[in-house]
Formats: sequence, structure tokens, C-alpha cells
Amino acid sequence: SSNPLGICLRLITIENAGAVNIIYGSANGLSATDTTVPASQILRQRPGPPTVEAHFGTALAAGDFNGDGFSDLAVATPGDIDSQGARVGSVRVFYGSSTGLSVLQSQTFHASDFPLDGTELFGTRLTFPESMSLVWGDFDGNTVGDLVIEAGNGLVILLFGIRNELLSVANR
Repeated sequence: SSNPLGICLRLITIENAGAVNIIYGSANGLSATDTTVPASQILRQRPGPPTVEAHFGTALAAGDFNGDGFSDLAVATPGDIDSQGARVGSVRVFYGSSTGLSVLQSQTFHASDFPLDGTELFGTRLTFPESMSLVWGDFDGNTVGDLVIEAGNGLVILLFGIRNELLSVANR
């Protein structure tokens, strides 16, 4: 078939990269066409090309991690690669607003971001397991959601949510 605009269209599939489709709900249920709720979104691992075998979306945890009254979403990517080129896994947190989840207002935590200094695992490299899980809850009773990340080998990482602040490796 001809292409009058001269645009080359190709479908590129990245094996097991993953994606999360967000459809917002209202009192009338889920809707991809309801104009009273934000438009549906497809979230991906990161801007630019995704990582093969990243498995973005393996686990999800939704809740308000910064106390602003909007739901946020944590997405597990057990096959993500850190800045050193190591496949250690990550969790990306998308923060919510009245217009939906923000790709620009998001954070990525790689397993290698969490130091093991002062633990019996000092000197080992932390990696998130392929079957990792995420849990939202208010574990410290401050009415702001906290995030639990399964780190494998019976380990969990707890990031405490603080009102009007983003999650932080320091808040654990």
C-alpha cells in the first residue's frame, strides 16, 4: 500500500519488556471514554527503548505514597538494568494527580540503590527476584502510604511515605 506522507511505519516488539495499561474508574465503573476521568494510559518501563526481558509490570502496588490525596502506582521490573549495566531489577513509582498518573513525576529505584552496609549481607549485590512482589500499606501509622518491596532471600525493603515528599531510599 502507498504512504502519501512518506512516513515509515514499523512495529517493533521488544521481547518480554512489559507495559501497564491504566483505565481510570468513576462511580459508573471503568471507562476508557468517560470524559469525567483522566484518559487511559499505557505506562512503559522508561522513555526510550525498553530493556529486553525487563518484565515491567510483574507486580503492582497502588496507594497514596506522598499524602496528596491521589493514588500513586509502584511497578516492579525485575529484569531492569542499573546504571552499571547489571541486571538487578527496579521499581518505578508513578505519582498521581487530578489528571492521572504522571510519567514526568516518577521515580525509579534499582535494587543496587539500597546499600547493604551494616547488614550481614554487606559485600553482596542486592537483586530483585523475577517473582518479586510489592505491597502498599500504612505501616508506621502516619496516614501516608508506605511501600514494601520484596528483595528476595526473605528480605524486604520498606520505604516510608511522608506527606508532601517523594519516596526516598533514606526513608527506610
